[in-house]
Amino acid sequence: MRTPRAALLLLVPALAGCPEGTGAFAPGGKAEALLKPGSGGAAPAAPGPAPAGAGDEALPAGHPQVGQGADASALLARVEAMKKEIASRPKTLEILVAFGNLYYENQRYLDAIDWYRQAGELGEPGWKRFLALPAAARGGRPSAAARAACARTASRQHAELSREAEALERRGALADAAFCWRQALRPALDARARRGNAFLLAGNPDQAAAEHEENLRREPGYADSLYFLGAILAADEGAPKDRLERARDAFGRYRAAAPQGD
Repeated sequence: MRTPRAALLLLVPALAGCPEGTGAFAPGGKAEALLKPGSGGAAPAAPGPAPAGAGDEALPAGHPQVGQGADASALLARVEAMKKEIASRPKTLEILVAFGNLYYENQRYLDAIDWYRQAGELGEPGWKRFLALPAAARGGRPSAAARAACARTASRQHAELSREAEALERRGALADAAFCWRQALRPALDARARRGNAFLLAGNPDQAAAEHEENLRREPGYADSLYFLGAILAADEGAPKDRLERARDAFGRYRAAAPQGD
């Protein structure tokens, strides 16, 4: 889940042409309410970037390091300068996730949380369609034709793949539709996982765990959420036995889903 910085440089001026979108520029919003004292975590002192290196110690073992590289901070400055213009333009799921990743890598965790929230809201209708499919279809093997038709490319992303999934549903090819929905919604899974880790870094480990658990309700074998859920739960010193058991279960499922540690 790396920030596509080069892609963002191209996407920012192209936002006016995007066919779908949601939400305004994200200056905290719902994330700030979730982080208020008493919500399960301490609110951070300020939503701005942490000092260099601060917060790395709070990351679960194995999490990629985050920080303000020169390219990331320069791109963020450009986005900030254009935020009024960006707010008025529609944004695809992929663009919302890319903005979330940019703020995340610049340690602007509250802003990242809200960009990821917007991505999640845009993907929610697709999740409802996917989860409404029979379990046998969601666990079925897609046809070779569906694998080809639903492959992610630069020109076939969430919007296009969602339309393909709907068409497959109408034809009764439900296992193929499930595969296509997975392809369409993969960025939303990645965004929720990053959102969980952003909550952790912002001081709310309970919400962080909840985000990963919600990912796993939608995709039980999603390796990133299995790993980070286990790490978050296991890092709680003096945790009750059931929390440690949940951590052990997540790690066991992670090893089964990603035996090579990928």
